[in-house]
Amino acid sequence: MSADIRYCTADDGVRIAYSVVGDGPPIVRAAGWMSHLQFDSESPVWGQWTDGLSARNRLVRYDDRGHGLSDREVEDLSLDILVADLEHVVDAAQLQRFALLGISHGCAASIAYAARHPDRVSHLVLCGGYAQGWQVRGEPDEIALHSAMQSLTGRGWGSDNPAFRHLFAALVLPGATQRQLDMLIDHQRRTASPASAARFYEAFGHVDVSALLDRVEAPTLVFHARDDQAVPHECGRIVAEGIAGASLVTLETGNHMLLEGEPAFVRAIDELRAFVGKESPAKPSNGTGRSQVAVLAINIVNPLHAFASMDPELVLRQIDPLLESTFEIVAQAGGVIGTSAEAGIIVIFDRDDAKQNHAIAACRAALAIKSRLELQSEGTMRVSIGLDAGEVIIRHRKRIATRQAEVNGVAVRTAAKLAQSLRRAVVAVTERVQAEAGHSIDAKPLTKSDLAKFDRGEPAYELKSVVG
Repeated sequence: MSADIRYCTADDGVRIAYSVVGDGPPIVRAAGWMSHLQFDSESPVWGQWTDGLSARNRLVRYDDRGHGLSDREVEDLSLDILVADLEHVVDAAQLQRFALLGISHGCAASIAYAARHPDRVSHLVLCGGYAQGWQVRGEPDEIALHSAMQSLTGRGWGSDNPAFRHLFAALVLPGATQRQLDMLIDHQRRTASPASAARFYEAFGHVDVSALLDRVEAPTLVFHARDDQAVPHECGRIVAEGIAGASLVTLETGNHMLLEGEPAFVRAIDELRAFVGKESPAKPSNGTGRSQVAVLAINIVNPLHAFASMDPELVLRQIDPLLESTFEIVAQAGGVIGTSAEAGIIVIFDRDDAKQNHAIAACRAALAIKSRLELQSEGTMRVSIGLDAGEVIIRHRKRIATRQAEVNGVAVRTAAKLAQSLRRAVVAVTERVQAEAGHSIDAKPLTKSDLAKFDRGEPAYELKSVVG
């Protein structure tokens, strides 16, 4: 199966390569060690996963930063940046809700993502993972073993170094044939440099997502090899016990990375398919729902002073009146003030509002907010606004005087990214907003020089006016 290679860009400018293959309900496989989108089909530990998952589902997979077709020269390997890379991939693939699969070190990023985005992960599957890396677990013998492996990785990765080959086989793939081991050693040369592989190995050791386990809400299935020497079976049990309702399936193998054709893999893929094929159980609404909306993100900038260097009380005195004006315009326009972990001030207009076209209303409100705030601040503030349209998750708040809601989704992140990327103080819209508004808005294309790091592979437009 030929790979459909695409790219997205992380916040620090690193390009992440990802692939989308197959049809059906989406499954995202979080990045794993030794991955290369172009050559994984030739790997005895990755090829069968791609074939098995894409047979009935739309499979999205990607190369970790520093690996495969993603940028190789990277500085940040923290868990937060790896989770952010996963966020960028699923947004670029325009996925709203999906099953998430983590294998080996990909489990930690998957757990963190599921904890942060409970409304987007329908099912969570973890194979050979851990909540705490080998350094954090603190077992002296285990630390000594992995320290030796890390050191040998930096010297023998992808080579015929007999010490590295022997320890790698004993620790990760004791069941591999000589041919399979030769194939994997050759595959290592393609995936990463020895120095990069060693840095990743060290980074894995310091991972700790144990505090996030009880925040995972998705139905969870945990696979773990009974005789896993790289990540002890106890690690899988701890993960399964820490996630409410999770099931632990013990696989009868010693291979940390499951090999093509072995009974443990056959069982894992069969149970995974059955698990993700079940509809995710409904949760109490708690005021939470999905809606098609137009969303605008407001970015207020003081070009004369850096807020960080100003007296906080002075900042509040400048900003508070502007916020009050914003809330007033939104209320008059029929919008809802939103908050989000991914953005600052956002406003949503629901498509189901029979009184008005939601995209047109959002565009009118955006122009009014920008004009009012810049006039009210007497030119000391510049307002940039980004607008997008799409499905979002809305959690309405209760017992407050104004209409407000917590809002999350791709449209929120896109609008926020667009607002933050604008080099000029303008109102910018995506093609989706134009489509929803029809011929009722006048918008002109923005050039690349108008935007910084808004590289979602789509154009943006400066909103000039609302017609009629």
